Amino acid sequence: MATVAEIREAIKERKARSAWNRGVKEYMQEFLDDVKFHRKLDENDEVAPVSKKELLNGAKSWQQYSEGGSSLVYAEDICERLCTPSFQKKKKDGELPPNSMETWLDVQAHALFVAAFRFILLVKRMSKREE
Repeated sequence: MATVAEIREAIKERKARSAWNRGVKEYMQEFLDDVKFHRKLDENDEVAPVSKKELLNGAKSWQQYSEGGSSLVYAEDICERLCTPSFQKKKKDGELPPNSMETWLDVQAHALFVAAFRFILLVKRMSKREE
């Protein structure tokens, strides 16, 4: 199995050319920090595979996780994390909704979904590689 430090490094090394993917990487780092905290792990401790249920931490969905304040709560912070500077400017740093169908919390919920999928897969692949 991979250690917390190895997983942290693997997340850091992931290519992320778009603002969206850089933001998703930040959510992946936060998931690792949450797992480390809840499992009481040190950087050199091994990380057993992670489940969606564990990452949701009591929430029923990524939407509930996002709306419940388990991640970023301010539109401007979500906008800054997931959008390019030009899109931030267009949306007045989160004052305007991202589009006509979603709120910033909806956009964050989607990013959390993607981050969780990538994080779970990364931990699973790294633990199998070590066997």
